[in-house]
Amino acid sequence: MTSQALHSPNFAFLFEHDPMLVQVAAFAERYVFDDANAALFKLRLLGELLARQAAAYSAFEVADRDNFSMGLSQFS
Repeated sequence: MTSQALHSPNFAFLFEHDPMLVQVAAFAERYVFDDANAALFKLRLLGELLARQAAAYSAFEVADRDNFSMGLSQFS
């Protein structure tokens, strides 16, 4: 984890919950203008991490293969 990633004015509040959330969110923030695809990838990762934490907090079982791509085939 780099110190630069942890100094995000928009996502620093997440540090008390999980430093990994701050790292991923800050990288998405940093990449947003230089590499939009990388920023979207990091935002998806952030969403998956948040969903996993919400499931853990609510005592839902989440398999390792569960991610945001499940069920997308029904839309194509």
